[in-house]
This record gives sequence, C-alpha cells and structure tokens, in this order.
Amino acid sequence: MYVTNVSEKGEFEALAREGARKANVRYLLEKSAGASHFYLRYYVVEEGGHTPLDRHGYEHEVFVLEGRGVMVSEDREIQTKPGDTI
Repeated sequence: MYVTNVSEKGEFEALAREGARKANVRYLLEKSAGASHFYLRYYVVEEGGHTPLDRHGYEHEVFVLEGRGVMVSEDREIQTKPGDTI
C-alpha cells in the first residue's frame, strides 16, 4: 500500500505538453509509486489556460475542486463547476 499526502509531493510544475497553456500539475500516484493501472494527478489551470486536447484509450476521470471550465469530448462540450465528476 502506498500512502502519501498532496503536500508531500513538492511544488506544482508547468504541464510540459504541447498545447498546454497556464496549466500546472502535481503527480500524486504514478509508476514510480508502484501504480500500474491508475494514475492520479492534481492540475491547477489558471484563468485563460487549458490542458491540451487529447484522447485516451482507457478510462479517465476528472473531479473539479474549484473554478469553472469546459470539458470537450468528440460530440459535445460540458460546462464544469466545483463538485462535478466527469
């Protein structure tokens, strides 16, 4: 069992992916922690920013802590608000 706390994971770093703008990430659970099927990331997207459009061949979840945004899928755009689970 791997246990950590978000405050122990260091500072946020700029999301280094083409198409990202004003988006920062903190990697919470990943391969280096022994995760093989599920990864957990904490993103902070500044006003006017966004993560890149991408596709996933696997299940992908998002939980909105605060702020508002737009999730884009192949067939629609979803306005998001705090508490939304996508």
